[in-house]
Amino acid sequence: MNDSRSQMKPETILFVDDEKVILETVCEILRESGYVMLSAADGLTACEVFDKHINEIDLVILDLSLPKRSGADVLDYIRSKRADMKVLVCSGYVDSGQVGELLTKGNIHFLAKPYQFEQIITAIRVCLDGE
Repeated sequence: MNDSRSQMKPETILFVDDEKVILETVCEILRESGYVMLSAADGLTACEVFDKHINEIDLVILDLSLPKRSGADVLDYIRSKRADMKVLVCSGYVDSGQVGELLTKGNIHFLAKPYQFEQIITAIRVCLDGE
């Protein structure tokens, strides 16, 4: 890798999804792609992990359908702690009105499930690079 990212610290992503296969697979693939991965399988754990690593996390990838605390609640919690946090919302169960409302909150992008590996990598770079 010969781009500027190879000269900098690896970017840290908190990936939140209650589907174990998705959580494990995406985290493994992104780790192999050079990202530092943190993960949570429910909304409550996501908030705890976020608090523990609040100054390390560069991006949160967040499913909206979560047990113990909804994705929307997690998003509000994250924003109350770090208003500038970049968030990639990934969901297959969201109506366009809800997506539109989320996108008005700034630094939020949306990727519909199911997605391909190339789509999530592209979405991550758009979120992190502000393209």
